[in-house]
Amino acid sequence: MDRAVELGGVLQCNAKVVDVVVSADGTTATAVMEDGRREEGDLLIGADGVFSRLSEILLGKSNPPTKTGDLAYRLLLSTEEMLKDPELRSFVEEPQVNYWLGPDAHAVNYVLRGGELFNMVLLVPDDIPDDGAATVEGNVEEMCAAFKGWDPRIEKLLKLCKSVHKWRLCYRLGEHDWTHPSGSWTLLGDAVHATLPYLASG
Repeated sequence: MDRAVELGGVLQCNAKVVDVVVSADGTTATAVMEDGRREEGDLLIGADGVFSRLSEILLGKSNPPTKTGDLAYRLLLSTEEMLKDPELRSFVEEPQVNYWLGPDAHAVNYVLRGGELFNMVLLVPDDIPDDGAATVEGNVEEMCAAFKGWDPRIEKLLKLCKSVHKWRLCYRLGEHDWTHPSGSWTLLGDAVHATLPYLASG
């Protein structure tokens, strides 16, 4: 983003795209915002995530992602407290990706930012209501209960967590064309071929 701004690009936040209009000769695409603003360019790239609105605009129909039946709890912990515990400090001092597998659940963790932060993702069956948001506030006690009896280090790590969110996991297979026939706008990333965070690869 910094480089785009250096080259004269303008970063606009809170700009919800509700339509894309392609010029008659197909050489430009205009993003139409919810508030009526319009931005024209030689190329429009829609990289608006797994719940892509631009995918639906391109296809001209509803295009929800496929639910996996799983949700993820994602934690970002400071390693400061971990380093005080002899059982947890090796996660920071000897960094690697760690996996735990169990019935209907698994956990993955690894350090970030040169050892400043510890990322942990815990996957369990999805219990988020279908009529709600895909990301909701979670309950730390509920999360801890789901991993009770697992490796004692997991329980220690989870006790360092003060709050957590649940994140419904979905994917897209990239089964349709990603680019408008004019070539003036295309989709990219999770908007067309979302992967999952299994094995820390999403």
